Order: sequence, then structure tokens, then C-alpha cells
Amino acid sequence: KMRGSGLAEEMVSQQLYGEAEDIYQALARIKNKLWTPKESHDFWKKESSDPHAHNRTFGVHVYLDLLEKFCQKCGKAQDGRFTTSGCTVGECKLFASLHALVLIEPEVLAEYSGLAAFYKRFLDEKATQAILSGAKTGGPLAQYFTKPE
Repeated sequence: KMRGSGLAEEMVSQQLYGEAEDIYQALARIKNKLWTPKESHDFWKKESSDPHAHNRTFGVHVYLDLLEKFCQKCGKAQDGRFTTSGCTVGECKLFASLHALVLIEPEVLAEYSGLAAFYKRFLDEKATQAILSGAKTGGPLAQYFTKPE
């Protein structure tokens, strides 16, 4: 279930894991002040996002646009999934990174219908709610990343 049903879904999961980690690393660079204030602010600006630049300089909207296209290509966007199970390792990692983005900027997924459906479906899962609420972890999951100052 967490691996995907077959090699193709396993590859989808691995791709999602990599993209989600890139988003997480960008948020970590902002939090740890490894980027200049301008770079940190540009990460959130749609007009500052260059899809032709190196991926380490992508803005959030470049990542989201690529993920939205990938979601649509996988053919399960209307169900809020990338894979049959909807809970591969890559999808779990992607949800975690998207959740960090949504906590910072609640409307960040508004222009990305497939990602928004994926996020909502995953958020509504009982297992997800048990973790976010603290029922399984000893306390609610607190926000760690914030928007640059």
C-alpha cells in the first residue's frame, strides 16, 4: 500500500518524495536564514518564480505547478490521489510538505485543483487527523516553519 501497486506507482511515489523534500529544504533554508531576506520572500512570490532556473532556486509556485501537472498526468487528480492507494511514502511526504505550506499561507493551493483535492483528501483521513490532533503523538502537531520576516 505504501509502496504503490507496481513499478510505475513506486516511481510516482519516489518522484513525489523528491519534490516534497525539495520544498521542505527550501522552508528549512528560510527558517535557518540560509537564504537572504530577498531570496526568502521571492520563494513565496509567484512573479519571482523561474521554472527554467536550477531547482534549488525554485519558488513555491514552480514546485506547485510541476506537482499539479504531475497529478493531472497520473490520472487520479479528481480523486485527490497520485496512486491507487493514495498513501504511498511519497504521498505521505508530499502531504507533510504541503501541510507546512498551508500552515504558512492558507490559500497557497487555491490555483492548483489537483493538489488541493489531494491535500483535502489526505487531511480528512482518520490517520492524519489522529497525528495532527495529537491523539497518536501525545500532543497536537505545532507549526514549525513560518513566513520570512
